[in-house]
Amino acid sequence: MNSYRLFRFPAAVAAVLAALAASAPGALAADDARSGVAPAADSLTGVAEVGVGSHYIFRGVRRADTNLEANVELNYGAFSGGVWVMRPRGRGFQDESAFSLGVHGTIGSGAVWDFGGTLRDYPGANRAAGATRRSFETQLGSTVALSARWAATGYLYYDFNLRAWTEEGRLTWRSGLAEAPLVFIFDAFAGHTSARDLLPEAPRPKWDESYSYYGSTLRAEWRCSPRFSVTPGVQYSDHLNLRGGTATSDTWWWFVRASYRF
Repeated sequence: MNSYRLFRFPAAVAAVLAALAASAPGALAADDARSGVAPAADSLTGVAEVGVGSHYIFRGVRRADTNLEANVELNYGAFSGGVWVMRPRGRGFQDESAFSLGVHGTIGSGAVWDFGGTLRDYPGANRAAGATRRSFETQLGSTVALSARWAATGYLYYDFNLRAWTEEGRLTWRSGLAEAPLVFIFDAFAGHTSARDLLPEAPRPKWDESYSYYGSTLRAEWRCSPRFSVTPGVQYSDHLNLRGGTATSDTWWWFVRASYRF
């Protein structure tokens, strides 16, 4: 999905898992199901978020240090769409935006599948230097509720511009119920990226890259009201075999985000 832009289910997917938790013993109220109440079928719902982080690291690559981020997502039935923006506060980094569309559904009584696409835009990219201006990535994944507190997630991504495959797995634990005013969430993740054209707009020869990354996140979600919540947290990230000056190594950083659900 990363500074505070952690991996997160689309809000509608989280709501479906919340409904599973309410109706099936042992199912998990998932990562971002803050309300604990699933929306009615084919109702329009959404979430708006703003946040600040000490770093922005995406799949082991440092994209910014101190930064501001904002996200808006709308959901209608099985469909979702969203816009995310990141603005770095220091020099040497560029703005980023992402526009996503997706569809989701349930598998049995305790799992959710998700398929979608994301267009990433880098408005400050220097094409003359070979920097990527835009890229389009598809994703296919599933989340399985292992118990009332644990869930396992697996995703496969393919970026058509970078010709990059990414596989990522994640294990998530949360304390208490989704209705609780304070919930602690911990997850551990690992992934592998194999890109055949990491700088598609640069002069040949092509630059390929294959590396692995891993990390963990701990955050505390304080629900101030049924619709508004504040989430501070810390994240750790490291990588294996990643080249270049934007690589990160053994990095900790903090983030704070405020969310409003409607």
